Amino acid sequence: MADSVMSNTYLPQGPGKVTGERESLRDVVEMVALDTRPLYSNLTKVRATAIKVEWMTEDLGAIVAAPARNRGFVATPQAPIANRRLDNALELNAVEFGVSDSMQNIPDVAGNTNTLEHQRLKWGMKLGRQINKMLHVGQVKVYTEPTVTATFPAFTTNFRSVATTPGAPPTGDGSNLPTAGTGFKNLTTIADINAVMLTASLTQGTTTTIYFHPKRRAEFSQLPDANLGTFNQNQNTSGAGAWYFVGTVSGYLSDFGPLELVVDIDCDPTVIEIRNHDYEDLAILPGMDFDEQELGRRGSGKELLIQHESGYRNLLPEAHGLINGYNVYP
Repeated sequence: MADSVMSNTYLPQGPGKVTGERESLRDVVEMVALDTRPLYSNLTKVRATAIKVEWMTEDLGAIVAAPARNRGFVATPQAPIANRRLDNALELNAVEFGVSDSMQNIPDVAGNTNTLEHQRLKWGMKLGRQINKMLHVGQVKVYTEPTVTATFPAFTTNFRSVATTPGAPPTGDGSNLPTAGTGFKNLTTIADINAVMLTASLTQGTTTTIYFHPKRRAEFSQLPDANLGTFNQNQNTSGAGAWYFVGTVSGYLSDFGPLELVVDIDCDPTVIEIRNHDYEDLAILPGMDFDEQELGRRGSGKELLIQHESGYRNLLPEAHGLINGYNVYP
């Protein structure tokens, strides 16, 4: 069996040849360090005990008016509340990479980016971004290998579409996704966000956080029906500096509670996610939370693996909201 060549852009004569010696790589490292993964960081991490993770929802079911009782009535115990059971699959994500000994030993030619430790850091950061992106992308659960975890859009029952021909909501159990509809629109009104928050407040869960892509950011700040048109101006006439017109909104105080804005570059620009982190988390298989392994040597080089296995859990689908049908533009 013939040897296979390790694909590595940091090999002096490999596919990337001398690209590992360019000083501009320092700029690449600095750019990567600026990236964040807000959704992954905000989700509570719990312990998974199997590849298939199951949980019960936190709902109480329909509420009716309490009936009057005679004093001295005979108590009849009622059956326990039968909450819905939901389930999801764990998904294994991994990155593999290699670093040659010869490039690692070239001293400090590109901001020390040749070292194995620095490559582990960058690949770990990239895997983190990939998982953050995956949690925003609509996926349905798959239990055959490779298992796939259903994500937030597949568990959403509080759904709204702003498209001219609206999309259809999902079942809400992770088995299917909402449809996109046709005739996408820009974000021009707060009414759809209010409608989703109203529905959530009627079903035991007040939404607290809104996630959207940077393309929706300026539109949200300019919503005419969410802006009271007021501003703060310093009236001090002695020693006061110039006053600023604030054209950005960092939060929304609605009739249904405050809503914190989170701009996530990995979010789908056609979708707005309105979430309650008290009713969602990430079940991680013990020992698989960015587990690092050295696979071995291939000639004068080392091969490594970083892996992560987890599954998304939505503890109360009604406590969240999803709006789709927005234009990718601007």
